[in-house]
Amino acid sequence: MMNENGKRLVKPKNGQLYDIGDLNTPLGNVSDIIQADGYYQNPRLVIVANNSLPGPTINVTEGQKVKVKVINKLLSEGVTVHWHGVVQKNTNFMDGVSFINQCPISPGSSFTYE
Repeated sequence: MMNENGKRLVKPKNGQLYDIGDLNTPLGNVSDIIQADGYYQNPRLVIVANNSLPGPTINVTEGQKVKVKVINKLLSEGVTVHWHGVVQKNTNFMDGVSFINQCPISPGSSFTYE
């Protein structure tokens, strides 16, 4: 997430927002935070993989099989991964749409997408 005025990156930690350069002092005013999806009327936190948005790139050759193990290290939220641009042939249960295609990965649990 980014602060609109100062164009600085911020990081969520323990339910608060912090300047990426000072993780000890929470930001007081979060009304000027720009969300990753461009929506910033009602600020909200965005959860990312490996501190990256978009997530890390996975380069493969067409036809290769890929396994990605997702470990949910969040304390109280379930997670799934939705694979943009990947055709799911007979594996729609691996497409990560919570409660539609798959149950969320519980906190402290892992799931391997194939």
